[in-house]
Amino acid sequence: MDIQDTPDFDGKIVEAWVDDSSTTIFESPHFQPYAGRLFLTGRSPKDDSWDSGLSYGIAWDKVVSYRIYENSEDRKQRFAHFRKSTARTAKRQALMILLYLLMSALGAAIALLVLAACGLFK
Repeated sequence: MDIQDTPDFDGKIVEAWVDDSSTTIFESPHFQPYAGRLFLTGRSPKDDSWDSGLSYGIAWDKVVSYRIYENSEDRKQRFAHFRKSTARTAKRQALMILLYLLMSALGAAIALLVLAACGLFK
């Protein structure tokens, strides 16, 4: 791939997935040729993470997918929405499991009462 054929990420936040399943987040990245390969290079967004503001790069031919955010605030808002919906889903699943267990216990109790009423327990 020629550097002229690459997307323009100027001013954007780019989240890239590499073929080893790792994720990298860049702030306003650009492409740079190095040793015959094309690299996406830039800095990690400034936040509270351990790699805040570090410069790094990944080989573009190893990227399997990527997301483009308008800016840091856009990414934060979308991630906050994702966390809320994930929490709601987890709570819903926990309630469904609890309901299933209660119904199973209730069913077992009813079955025991029926068996006792039929005189099968003496």
